[in-house]
Parts: sequence; structure tokens; C-alpha cells
Amino acid sequence: MGRKKTPGLVKRGDCWHIDKKVRVLGLCESDLGKAEEYLARKIEEIRQASVYGVRPVRTFRMAATKFLKEISGIKKAVTNYC
Repeated sequence: MGRKKTPGLVKRGDCWHIDKKVRVLGLCESDLGKAEEYLARKIEEIRQASVYGVRPVRTFRMAATKFLKEISGIKKAVTNYC
């Protein structure tokens, strides 16, 4: 018998992407097993946050990286618009 694929995982080219109604998350994994583990972990984190109010641990480096990615995206959008 074949192995059933986890709902919410879609293979596009060589990468596995997550497309779930809980939240849309991007994932590029070449291995189905790793993609399934990542999806299960993310779903559990979201459930913990919504049911128990558990906040994820964030570091300053994570916040700074997110900020810089957002700023660079804004600058690209502005320069493309002008």
C-alpha cells in the first residue's frame, strides 16, 4: 500500500509547500517527511497560541531579520512604482 500524503502539503517542482487554512505558510522542503514534521509543529504552535495563549519565543535577531526583509520589500515596491 502507498503512503498517504498529509493534507495541506503540495509539491511544486522539487519543493513541498504548505497550504493550510490555519494560516498560509511557505515552506520549501525536498523531503516529504521533513515537510510533514514542520507542518505538524506549526499547527501545534498555532493551537497552543489560540487555546492557551502561549506566545512563541522570539529573539531580537529574529525581529531584526523580519524588519529588514519588510523594509527591503517596501523599498523595492516604491522604486518599482516611480
